[in-house]
Parts: sequence; C-alpha cells; structure tokens
Amino acid sequence: ALAHLSSRLGFFRAALFFANDAYGRSIEASYRAAVGAKVEVVLEYVVEADWGAEDWRAAVQEVVDRDDTSTVLLFVFSAAAARFYEAAVELGATAKLVVLMSESALNLAEG
Repeated sequence: ALAHLSSRLGFFRAALFFANDAYGRSIEASYRAAVGAKVEVVLEYVVEADWGAEDWRAAVQEVVDRDDTSTVLLFVFSAAAARFYEAAVELGATAKLVVLMSESALNLAEG
C-alpha cells in the first residue's frame, strides 16, 4: 500500500525518519518490504526522543541540501513529527511533506 501511495504521488526519493523503538522498527521493516528498490533512500535517521528544535532544523536542512529535485517523501513515525514539520516550514523547505504520525494515519494512507 505504501508503494502504491508513493507511486500515485509521483515521488521517487524518500527520507526516512523512524522512532527509536519497536514500533518504529516494525514500520521501517514494513516500509522497506513494501517499497524496496522503487524508492531511492537519500537520508535516514533514528529519531531520538530528546531532539530539540535545532536538531530538527539541522535534519531538515540536510534533506533540503542533499535533494537535487526538491521532491522528498517524508514518513515521520515519531511523536516529534510536528517539530520536524515546523522546522521545514521555518526553513522554507521546498520538499513535499507527507507526515504519518500514528498507526491510524498509516492505516488511512494504506486505504
């Protein structure tokens, strides 16, 4: 379903952010199984719960700096997803953001 979502939205690059817990790792495994080689992974982070605003801004800036198409699909599996989004907006990121903050949001995306 995630592969279908990626294909339908026309994204070809992905930056993956996963919570540093069992749920985050299970989602990561599911994502890799669903999408696999269809998406070029350009950046990965293990998100620590104590990340501050500066950490999020640095992460977003790295995504923006490393992406040459300004098209990045972001799956954020973390309670801190709002901080990432705020940092992206603050930096004027041109990346397209898809933020999945919970299992219910993931189920919605899977249709």
